[in-house]
Amino acid sequence: MDRLSDPRYIRCEESLRQALQIMIDEKDLDEINISSLCKKAGIDRKTFYLHYKSVDELLSAILEELNETFISRIKYKDINNIRMLVKEYISFIENENLFFEKIFVNDNYSYVLSRNIRSFFDSVHDLYKPLNSIEEYRKKLVISFINNSFFILYRQWIADGKVIKADELVDIISELIKNGISSVAID
Repeated sequence: MDRLSDPRYIRCEESLRQALQIMIDEKDLDEINISSLCKKAGIDRKTFYLHYKSVDELLSAILEELNETFISRIKYKDINNIRMLVKEYISFIENENLFFEKIFVNDNYSYVLSRNIRSFFDSVHDLYKPLNSIEEYRKKLVISFINNSFFILYRQWIADGKVIKADELVDIISELIKNGISSVAID
């Protein structure tokens, strides 16, 4: 039997992922070690190392799986409308509640989040047709701009306590990405 289809392997994966998500809601990443994670998941350290090398690797796997889920969710939608894409993503991450919020706002997660964001936009940019007509080096700059703009603004929105509604945030992010500062600034 293939290890990935073994029910014990699958249960262990689910236990580790659930335990990490619960622990992230309770404490900072730098306070989570393999021993405490294994205890919470009900597995031993040796079993953990059969799956992952570190807590960071587990967190990256969780975020990558969430990216794949989102990409499959938008696969058949017209994501060439930047507002629709931003709205879909905010809606998706809002459904993950505290897990994503803690990762977005807490600086301890920035390196894991940054790596995940790059991976996400590398996956999505092929679906975003307006980018297909520009040179590769320009495409990378545009993707970097969209990527960083979205996540910095989303992070600030969470840090500020979500003072405005999500739809207003979607409008601001979309306008800034499409038209720059002049589209939202008051003279």
